[in-house]
Amino acid sequence: VKGVYLVAPYPALTVAAGETATIDLKLRNYGLPPQSMALSVTGLPEGWKARFVGNNHTVAAAMPVPGEAVDLQLRIEVPKGTEGGSTDLVVRAEGAQAQATLPLKIALSNSLPMMLFGATRFCSRPGDLRAS
Repeated sequence: VKGVYLVAPYPALTVAAGETATIDLKLRNYGLPPQSMALSVTGLPEGWKARFVGNNHTVAAAMPVPGEAVDLQLRIEVPKGTEGGSTDLVVRAEGAQAQATLPLKIALSNSLPMMLFGATRFCSRPGDLRAS
C-alpha cells in the first residue's frame, strides 16, 4: 500500500461549550517521497477556532518521511453559549503528489462529568465533598 494517511484514535468526541477539544492525529507516509502537506479543517461553525499543533508549536504543514508518521494535534475552541448538537468536520492534508482526509464528529454537551476533567469526588458522609 502506498499513500499518505491521516488518522485519529478517536474521530468522534464530545466537548462542552466554552472548552477546547484536543484531537490527536497521525499523518503517515507509506512509500511516497517526502513532501510538505498543508493542513486544514473545514466545516467549522461560526465563532469556532481551530489550530494544528506539532512539537508544541502551531503549524500549518507537516512532512512525514517514507515509513514514518508525524504526530499532530488539532485543537478546537468551542465558544461559550454554543448550543448542543453535533458538527461534522473534515481535516485535510494536501501535498503536491498526495492528499489525505479525515472526517470528525464533534458532539456538544452543556456539561461533562467531572471524571472527564480529571477530578474525582468522594463522599465520606452526606454533605461532605472532598476532591482528591
